[in-house]
Amino acid sequence: MEEVNKQFSAKAKHDFKLIQSAVEDGNEKAYAELMQIYKKPVYDVVLKMVRNPDDAKELTIEAFAKALRNLNKVNHE
Repeated sequence: MEEVNKQFSAKAKHDFKLIQSAVEDGNEKAYAELMQIYKKPVYDVVLKMVRNPDDAKELTIEAFAKALRNLNKVNHE
């Protein structure tokens, strides 16, 4: 992995390592950890927008599916 920009927080650097592991190594545990970290915050934002828990759950799943397909595009510079 390229050197992660020093301006990023320790949490961001950890996330970048998870992304790298998920993308380059196909590490399913890295994918799962990313989902564990971000599932609730994403759901909460979506719920505030749609105001329907069932729709928010479905949209959260869709958001994660799209995000996981595009992890290889993350720029850590």
